[in-house]
Amino acid sequence: MDENKKAQIIALFKQHAETPEPKPRTPRKKPAAAAMTAGGNLVNVSGDGVVVGQIIAGDVHQHYEKKISKVVVKPQPGAEHITEEQVRRLHNLKDQILELEPLGKQDPATPQRVWNALNKKMGVGAMRMIPASKFKAAEKYMHEWLGQLAAKPSVQKKAPDEITKRRITYIQTNMKKLDIEPKVRAYMLKHFNAVSLKELDLPALNRVYQYVNSIKQGLGS
Repeated sequence: MDENKKAQIIALFKQHAETPEPKPRTPRKKPAAAAMTAGGNLVNVSGDGVVVGQIIAGDVHQHYEKKISKVVVKPQPGAEHITEEQVRRLHNLKDQILELEPLGKQDPATPQRVWNALNKKMGVGAMRMIPASKFKAAEKYMHEWLGQLAAKPSVQKKAPDEITKRRITYIQTNMKKLDIEPKVRAYMLKHFNAVSLKELDLPALNRVYQYVNSIKQGLGS
């Protein structure tokens, strides 16, 4: 090999060694929650209901946001439904139920469970939509729930004073409402030799309560 060709080959080797290798291209990250629409637009939906998108046309990217509002349909009670005063009375009964539920059950009812049970019984979707004509039935249902709880031995053992007070209130209210006070007093005198409810212990009050309740059911009240 002559000297000229040898010099050319050495020069080529040196040129190749000095040329830096091209760096690998880093791939572009795609939006994690992006979705491509039919029109070629990228759309992201955030957790708070905001739609974030990019309109892509050639090399022009346009960013936009759109707020999505949730529509909540609330019941609109009218004159044919229970009044606010009746709503308050049902709320009071619900609160009394929730006080006794933990004393008598391992899995006590929640406010939502109480309302769901009442609404199902009344055939409505919301408590405030109970027809006025069904209020007595709704109130009776709640009182019966309370009565069943108060009759549980575990509840009477854990809250005897509370149950005694409830029994006396129920008996006194219905004696006046049904005009049966002389009849109830005679029953108390015959079976317990007492004319005052305060003279009776809880087992005796329970029997008087059951007696009054039987009269009430017989009258269809």
